Amino acid sequence: MLGQLTNKQKQMKGIKMKKTNETSGTSYQGEIRVDYDTLVKVFGEPHFTGGYTCKTDAEWGFDFDGVIATIYNWKNGKNWIGDDGLETKDIEYWHIGGFNDEAVRVVEKALSINSRKKDKKYFERIITSQYGLEEKMKKLLIKE
Repeated sequence: MLGQLTNKQKQMKGIKMKKTNETSGTSYQGEIRVDYDTLVKVFGEPHFTGGYTCKTDAEWGFDFDGVIATIYNWKNGKNWIGDDGLETKDIEYWHIGGFNDEAVRVVEKALSINSRKKDKKYFERIITSQYGLEEKMKKLLIKE
């Protein structure tokens, strides 16, 4: 059974967010660079740890107003690499999964709304084209 969201997490300025495990059939839609602590502040503790295939260490699954989105690390943690893998708290690159690229937009919106000036955090969206070219775009969430 999935845990309850905090009141703060439920009230994300117009985003209705609820935990879900109805993520079967989702696939990679994008990637963000954000620290683990920020993800926990915004989304709560991971819904799943260990990954069913050991390719992930931490996963979240949400329904944002009908848009299913997952956030997970992929093959960069201890479950996949072993002792040389990253500790979950040190992972900075996270995949966003969903049924379409709208999943990326709702996760970015949730991160933007929930950032605080004192955190001085940013996230970086990484867009990979079908040809494998990467364009990195830093999006500052906080203006000093």
